[in-house]
Amino acid sequence: MKAISIKMLTLCVVGFDIMLAQLQPWPDAVAFYLQGPNATPGYDSTNPYFPQNVLGPPDPTATGIVPAFSPQELQALGTGGEIILQYVGRAIVNGPGPDFTVFENPFYVGGDSNNVFREVGIVSVSKDGISYTQFPYVGPPLWHNLAGATPTLGGNPLDPLVSGGDKFDLGEINMDSVRYVKIVDAASLVPDDGPSFDLDAVGARNLVTLVTSVSTMEDTEPRRLVLHQNYPNPFNPTTTLTYELPEDGVATLELFDVLGKKVRTLVNKHQESGRHHVELFGDGLASGALFFRLSLHDRVAIK
Repeated sequence: MKAISIKMLTLCVVGFDIMLAQLQPWPDAVAFYLQGPNATPGYDSTNPYFPQNVLGPPDPTATGIVPAFSPQELQALGTGGEIILQYVGRAIVNGPGPDFTVFENPFYVGGDSNNVFREVGIVSVSKDGISYTQFPYVGPPLWHNLAGATPTLGGNPLDPLVSGGDKFDLGEINMDSVRYVKIVDAASLVPDDGPSFDLDAVGARNLVTLVTSVSTMEDTEPRRLVLHQNYPNPFNPTTTLTYELPEDGVATLELFDVLGKKVRTLVNKHQESGRHHVELFGDGLASGALFFRLSLHDRVAIK
């Protein structure tokens, strides 16, 4: 019989609000979707995987030669179609280098990197979801500021040197932050190779949490969504989390590893305002640092 060694489980939760972009760089919701003609059946409004298929990372198997093709990964806009992705409680900010990347499924025809099959889209961004600023674009041969022009390369989707996809810099349009990304199929405006933009993913490289407060008639100070540091920390085998809700609503408390993978949902239900406690059992969790993400309506807190 093979001997099995059991290693002590020790978990430590990082106690400061950083690394959000690594934790969750993907949009939270589809705010708007308008399908145009020529969208491939099964990838259109009938797609059972929509909207989740555009709210996560790009297809990890996609390369310049073999692009994403599954409806679990892609959503077709159709000719002239439009989609708006929203970050809730967070914003893409103008930081060093490109601020976000859009992934579609262009590919090298016959493996030739000088011959790319493209279905491009025009990208606009907004702070409030009402007023949008369009990225100025240039068509062939430069393909500047057009989504769907550059194949996904399969590397780290947050590293512009290896990710592929098309990068966008808010500094180019003099915007400090945005919460909405709009993509419109450009088949009628830009000479490309297909009838429909097929969205895979949008990933933010520079991202911050928005601090939002709610005032009430009884309060003289604003009330905030608060997630306290867990105790004990590090812990084995259990730890307790305490959080405070400024108002009634559906509270969600999730646990992520340092790579941004969700490993457990601790709370997802309607709760009254006030202080709440939940106990986390470490069974089944690997040793290492963990992040807790608490959300209520459009507010987010992370520890």
